[in-house]
Amino acid sequence: MDNVSSEDFDNIELNLSPKTYIINIVQKSTLSNVSFVDSMSEQLTGVFLTDTDGKGKTTTRPPPVSISTDYKVICQRIPDKTPLEISIIVADFAGMGTAKNKDGRPKLFVKKIPNSIKITGHYSVSNKRIEVDQSVPVLK
Repeated sequence: MDNVSSEDFDNIELNLSPKTYIINIVQKSTLSNVSFVDSMSEQLTGVFLTDTDGKGKTTTRPPPVSISTDYKVICQRIPDKTPLEISIIVADFAGMGTAKNKDGRPKLFVKKIPNSIKITGHYSVSNKRIEVDQSVPVLK
């Protein structure tokens, strides 16, 4: 989100929905008070996957990737002539194969990468609420 205007953007709240798993999300710009909220984070506290090996031994472990397909970006202010830049890694997995990673966990196989990410939300300029509803292409 690039604020090219001469006024600050305030109370930014954007929902990112790529319709596939978000593996990682980070801010590339240097704005303070930017946070990312996983839409599933509160509901999935303490969730673990269960694996059974060929000998009947069952183990539990945290999910290897985020299991959320939506994130909320919250930022108090984007000053005038300043961008909010974020980088998102997304993928949809076909499942786990029989090949193993170096740590012994099954490798995940990527099924598809989305062409765009849906962004909805709002922000304020001079106390006027501005709605956001657009699709942004994914760079590959």
